[in-house]
Amino acid sequence: MELKTNYFKLGLFIISAAAVIVIMLVGLGVGMFDAKKIYVETYFDESVQGLSSGSTVHYRGFPIGKVDRISFVTYDYGFDKDSEVFKTYRKYVRVIFVIEDTRIADQKIEVMENMLGSLIAQGGRIRLTQQPLTGISYLDIDFLDPKMYPPMKIAWDSEYLYIPSAPSVLSTFTH
Repeated sequence: MELKTNYFKLGLFIISAAAVIVIMLVGLGVGMFDAKKIYVETYFDESVQGLSSGSTVHYRGFPIGKVDRISFVTYDYGFDKDSEVFKTYRKYVRVIFVIEDTRIADQKIEVMENMLGSLIAQGGRIRLTQQPLTGISYLDIDFLDPKMYPPMKIAWDSEYLYIPSAPSVLSTFTH
């Protein structure tokens, strides 16, 4: 007994399956672009070796985002090279990161500013942390003594929400 292939039904099935796959991919892609993100910045007066765009940002060990960009404060804010601000802050590194965790990023910006203000007052600081074996760095937000690690005085208005940094554990041992 010979089976006869019905090319019309086979073609209709393949086209339908391809359409369903395309619709699913478009739907997932739109969800990615619609995700809310909160940009935050901090500044370091030390080397950020091992940190790169895409490095993770943790809050008390829990991943909440990724580093977006690393630059120098004087480059991003365009200070005059003869000014005192330039001379004071020329070695400071600016790190911008994105909070992608939807439980945090779904908050309104005003709520986030209030939460960050409270976090900073309680000693919330960003530290550069390295993984022991690999040396890969990431940022960790944790609570430190605010008297020991007061917020850095900055002479400009930050572009994004600002969280003060604290020296990395490694730099506190070497100084």
